[in-house]
Amino acid sequence: MKFRDRFKIIDEIARGGMSVVYLAQQQPLGRYVAVKHLKRELTEDEELVKRFAREAEILASLRHRNIARIYEFFQERGDLYIVMEYVEGIPLSKLIHHLKHLELKEALIIGVQIARGLRYAHARGIIHRDLKPSNIIITEDGGVKILDFGVAHLDEATELLTAPGVALGTPSYMSPEQLRGERVSERSDVFAFGVVLYEMIAGGRPFETDETSTASEKILRGQLTPLSHYVRVPSAVEHLVHRCLSHHIARRPETFNEVLADIYCIIQQLYGYLPEEDVILSCLSRMHGPAAVMTPVFPRARSRISHHVWPATRWICSVLLFSLFMWGAHYRRIPVTIHGEFSRLKINGQVFDKVVSNVVYLTSGVYKLSFMRGGERIDIFCDTRGKEKMDVFIDRGSCM
Repeated sequence: MKFRDRFKIIDEIARGGMSVVYLAQQQPLGRYVAVKHLKRELTEDEELVKRFAREAEILASLRHRNIARIYEFFQERGDLYIVMEYVEGIPLSKLIHHLKHLELKEALIIGVQIARGLRYAHARGIIHRDLKPSNIIITEDGGVKILDFGVAHLDEATELLTAPGVALGTPSYMSPEQLRGERVSERSDVFAFGVVLYEMIAGGRPFETDETSTASEKILRGQLTPLSHYVRVPSAVEHLVHRCLSHHIARRPETFNEVLADIYCIIQQLYGYLPEEDVILSCLSRMHGPAAVMTPVFPRARSRISHHVWPATRWICSVLLFSLFMWGAHYRRIPVTIHGEFSRLKINGQVFDKVVSNVVYLTSGVYKLSFMRGGERIDIFCDTRGKEKMDVFIDRGSCM
């Protein structure tokens, strides 16, 4: 089956130096995916093609709630494609830009989830090498996803994809050894993590370009702007961040197990306990207001499943606020009726014994329905464009 028969392209969602990423609907499954397409003019570069294929190999080996999944990699008439999980949410970079800086507890909780994902990757010999806020997505359900392992490095690879002395990554987040083109290690990702954690807390970067030096030059010299220059934080927090950002690789935490242990200790001392999803959802609500955090379109179900959308005033306001801040555009909703029965469903972190439905209105007239069955979350996407109403029959994860 040809690409155009397997995937319906909906929109371009990102464009980089190597590739273009599209939002597409995969046929016949009907699920929404992100399709990364290597730019055609670059397919003659054997090194880039090899790196693109390696990204698919890397992502395919990872199965973690904090890492975006890959579904498949294929070639067609010289074009190369990676089909990945479509992650809905807000880039961490945009969150920081809008809020100026995050509350300390928000930064710590997001940091915990980033660290867990990197710990999992490192345990499998994979180093990201390009960790930065724009590669981290805060999801609608209060989770965190790490994207773009495109310049990731397999620690045990016998053939290096990068020539000696060549640095891959984003300079402001690269460790000194990475900027020098030397061999990277888990501690290189620890350094990038330190930059991200610093930026979440302070709203600024530890190494900023100014009239005298570039960010890269400051990193190479170890010319760090203390975290206290931007904001007052407990000494334990500043100590952890500065350790991660140490110019000397041996002084950084050796693994993310060590990083996580320190963060857990800080959270315990400062707050006792923090519900992770609630903290992140609260952070999203500060950015957009309560209506922008994904909430069920329908009230809780009673004895049968036949629902209609909220009264006009409530759902129009929800659509306007959600679209204005999340996508910058307004799309109307149509009446949707849900048919089906399940014994256990979960919405916004709450589990209900009776049937409930979580319907989220996405861009371009697409609904997402989320429910739990057998302990597994299942998302169903329904395309309502060009229709005045839709009946949705939930049966074995399908949408009709």
